[in-house]
Amino acid sequence: MPDTQRDIQGGKVNLLEQMVGMNLDGFTVQKCTEVYKIDDDGTKTKSVGYFKDKEVAEAYAQNKVHAAWHKTKSVYLLTDGKIGFLMGERAALIDDEATIVVEVRDAILAKLTPAERKILGV
Repeated sequence: MPDTQRDIQGGKVNLLEQMVGMNLDGFTVQKCTEVYKIDDDGTKTKSVGYFKDKEVAEAYAQNKVHAAWHKTKSVYLLTDGKIGFLMGERAALIDDEATIVVEVRDAILAKLTPAERKILGV
């Protein structure tokens, strides 16, 4: 498996896409420290990297040429020790898609005029 991206039939495919349906044995959630750059407003502009050791991350950020523009924060990564995926907010999974399809269909049909409904046979 590639480190970041792989060329498949002339196009780039994201590593996450390659992992869809893959068994994730060997992956664990780890608490790490991110070092990132900020702009004049203090807004994060770019992630520099993720460290297992908080003190190492802080020392790295403090010893950069423009240390004032580097900050650290704790994050959670799903990792196998070689690659990591940033874990974010909890995601609400919609497991009743059949009901959603009916709701969307009804909303679409409600927008049709009687003439359009007749043409479509609905």
